[in-house]
Amino acid sequence: MTAPAATDAARAIIAATDTALAELEAVLEGAERVTLHGDDQHDWTEADVWAHLGRWFAASVDVVKRYQGGEREIDDYDDGERLNLGWLEADRGLAGDEAKARALDTWAEFRALLAAVEPSEWNGLFEGYARGTGVGHVLEHIGFVVDASGVEPPAEAVSRLSRDRTSWSELVAALDARPGVPLHDPESPEWTSKEIFGHFAHWTEWGITAFEAMRDGQPRPEANETFEEANARWAAEDGAHDLETLRARALRAQGRRAQLIRSTPAEQWTEEMVAAIDEDGYDHIAEHHRYIGGESSA
Repeated sequence: MTAPAATDAARAIIAATDTALAELEAVLEGAERVTLHGDDQHDWTEADVWAHLGRWFAASVDVVKRYQGGEREIDDYDDGERLNLGWLEADRGLAGDEAKARALDTWAEFRALLAAVEPSEWNGLFEGYARGTGVGHVLEHIGFVVDASGVEPPAEAVSRLSRDRTSWSELVAALDARPGVPLHDPESPEWTSKEIFGHFAHWTEWGITAFEAMRDGQPRPEANETFEEANARWAAEDGAHDLETLRARALRAQGRRAQLIRSTPAEQWTEEMVAAIDEDGYDHIAEHHRYIGGESSA
């Protein structure tokens, strides 16, 4: 669910966390190792990661409810490691799909509460908590899984990926803020958030196919129609879908793109592949920031 009535801070955190969760989902699905997270005490499976996030999202729901009830002291959970170990043991029987569903359901509750917090109740402490326990925590676990994979893409590709994620989540927040307003090039059809999310879903999916071909030593595929023709065709195809469906599809595509970049080792990269991720990522996203009257901070 989008949150058009939320504050700018809430929208930014929701968009960034939704983006990170889509990336985590793709990273976990693409992981070849069974143990994905490790420290001196234990290794975690995919189910453990999702169960862990679900537990902390549930704890965050409790914090936000108490905050809305007037309790301004935010629990920093000094006993977090003890809680982690206890939850890990309690959730050992969860299947991966069940753990994932629980985490995403609990995040949905958390994000709805964030959207409902009154603007006057937001301050630096609360915003820092919400961002840290949302997107910050998810990105931490993406890092753990990526490190465990042992794959090292070029540093410049990783840097571009971080920039793309920031710019994309900012665009998602901007689109969430104005769901029914034309937000496209004034000389083009009057696309709203729905059409723009669909547009990004299709072009990102096409870019994934092109990147995979180049990674496998094939030339980058050539489109058999103009950009305008493709855009019009896809917009017509998406007419039967609602905003939420296309938003989710665009997020999934961005997550898959990030996983593909992260999982391609440096020796397989070419200059053409680096140029392609600029074209398919930041350059395209920045173009749409300009259409709606803003600039990406990335």
